[in-house]
Formats: sequence, C-alpha cells, structure tokens
Amino acid sequence: MQLKWMISCVSLALGLATPSLFAGPITYTFTGTTFGVPSHTETFTLTTPDFLSLPLDGSTLFVPANSPELSACSPCVGPLETALFINRLSTSIPPVDQIQFNDPGTGIFVYQFPLNALSNLGTYHTRDGWPNVATLVVATAATVATPEPSTFFVLLSLGPVAAIGRKRIRH
Repeated sequence: MQLKWMISCVSLALGLATPSLFAGPITYTFTGTTFGVPSHTETFTLTTPDFLSLPLDGSTLFVPANSPELSACSPCVGPLETALFINRLSTSIPPVDQIQFNDPGTGIFVYQFPLNALSNLGTYHTRDGWPNVATLVVATAATVATPEPSTFFVLLSLGPVAAIGRKRIRH
C-alpha cells in the first residue's frame, strides 16, 4: 500500500517538475533610439516560427518592410525595400548579434547586442559604449495552448491516486 502511495507521489512530483518543452513562434520586440541630430525612436516587432538561424559570420538576414513576419515597424522604409539587416559577427570585439535598421531618408542605424541574444529568450540591451541604444525582448509568441509533457505526467499520476482511493472505499 505504501509503495503505491510512493509511486503516486513520485509521478505527481515528476509531472510538476518536468519543464515544459518549448514549442511555438518567437517574437522579437525592438525599441531603440538613434544617436545624432535629430535623435529619434525606432521600433519593430518580428515574429518567426523559431529562433533566427544565424551562423557566426554567416549570411546577413534581410527582412523586407512588407514581410508578413514584420508586424510593426516605425519608421520603416517603403514596402519593397529592406527594413532590417540582421547578422552575427565575430569581427566585433566582443562578438555580437547585430541589427541594422534602415530608416527612410535618414540612413542605416546599427545596434549591437550580446552574442546569441537572437537565439535565446530574454531581454537584451545594446552593448555599453555603442552610440545607438536599444532594448530587444525575445519571447515566445502567444499561441493556442496545447497539452505539454508536464500535463501528461500530472494526468498520468492521477491514475494510481484514483486506484488507491477506489480500493480504500471498498474496504
């Protein structure tokens, strides 16, 4: 009898302690301020199916202003132009994840974040000493809830608890 209770408790604890596996889109929310005269605010929200795949010193990712993944962009270039250039560089000291924001008529503004910021959930700030300052929030996008492994383990643990309870009622 004690063994069944122990198995039940272990199953429940395992279910609650099991981290939920990540599944779903990633949202990149950027807010920055340019250096220079006149200084201005730049923002964008980019939602992708997964983290951006950026090999160190690999190809630059070009995001057109009319990309369906780019749900907000201000100020942004015309719809047929490239709004963002995103890459991962080892040539900077220290190596960085870099976002170049293409403003209409005012040029390209560069923002540098810690290496791998674009591949991990969290809130990141441009590196110290860099003239353009920004905050980048990398988060999971709101999605329809689906059962996750921890939910499965919790439901599984209810079986032994119900069986033990049923057996006690019979006696």
